[in-house]
Formats: sequence, structure tokens, C-alpha cells
Amino acid sequence: MKYWKAILACGLVVCAALSQAEDKWNIRTTPGAYHLAVDYRVTDSWSFGPSIQQGFLMPTSRVALRATHFEQKTFESGWMTGIELRYSEVTSYETAYEPSDAEPCSYDSGDQTDCIDPYSADLCSYDIENQTGCSAQVSELVSQQVGLALDHGYLWRWDAFNVGLGFGSSLSWTDQGRFQLTPAGYFSVGWIR
Repeated sequence: MKYWKAILACGLVVCAALSQAEDKWNIRTTPGAYHLAVDYRVTDSWSFGPSIQQGFLMPTSRVALRATHFEQKTFESGWMTGIELRYSEVTSYETAYEPSDAEPCSYDSGDQTDCIDPYSADLCSYDIENQTGCSAQVSELVSQQVGLALDHGYLWRWDAFNVGLGFGSSLSWTDQGRFQLTPAGYFSVGWIR
């Protein structure tokens, strides 16, 4: 997901160029998140389009293709059901404390004290006599997931402005060979053109 900014910029250029058709496009974003979705009206009750998202609470990158069925006319106020095929990369960090010549995390006047990782309570000893202490080794772990999300929600529309809210679940297959079933939902603010 190194190229998400370039993909996002290309998507914005394409959307701007193609936005001349009336009620054919719904360009959506999620307030407070790095998320862009573009829906194209395929029929009177279906839309289809890509989305890209970069997480801010947890380092996650996701690209997806979404098809949405509208119970009323496409992009009109009413109930909708969406299905989304997703690819995600989740980055996590693991910290290991090892003895080193670094300054201690804390020490007392005794011969030895302990360094405690406040996040995992791992213990590492510090020896005052030999001036050895704790140092942190941080490892980056990247997990890849392919998933399918299904949700049901409501779209409110006022002229070109719209708000969508929905809930559902997502089934993902991880690169560690596990299935994960997680809640899925969305909140979006969009502009129909």
C-alpha cells in the first residue's frame, strides 16, 4: 500500500473529469479518516465503485470494490445493502527489551533493579555494578487480509449532499491462515454529481 497517495490523486482527477454527468457519481469520504470512495450508478437500483482507506488509529491500508443495491432509486434517500471485496494490510509493532549498555529505565541504590515495559510488563534487569541496562528492539509486523463485507444501512440525501450509515460484518482470510469474523460498518458523507 505504498502507493495509496498516488491512487487517491488519480481517483480525484478521474472523478473531477467524469463528474459532468448528472447523478451518475457519488464521491464519499469518512469524516476524521483518510478514506475516499467513488460509486458509479450502474442501473436504477445498483452502484459500483472502488474505495481506498488509510487508518489513523491503527496503521491499516485497505482497497476495496463495493456494489450497493438501493431499495429505492440509486442515490436516493432510503435503505441500501452493500457487499464489498477488501484487501488490507495491517501493520503492528512488537517491542522486545534486551540487556545493553544503554541507560537504565529506572534504578535504585541497590545492586540491581528492573526495567519494566509499561505496555507489556516485560522485565529486563539492570546491573549497576557493570553499567548494563535495557534497550528496546522494535519489530514491524505486516499482516495481509482478503475479506468480504456485507452491510445494510440508510442513505439520506439533500440535493447533491448525502450521508450514509450502515452496519454489518466482515469475513477475512489472513496470511497466517486464519479466518476472522468482525463487525463492519460505515459512516460516510458524500457528494452526488
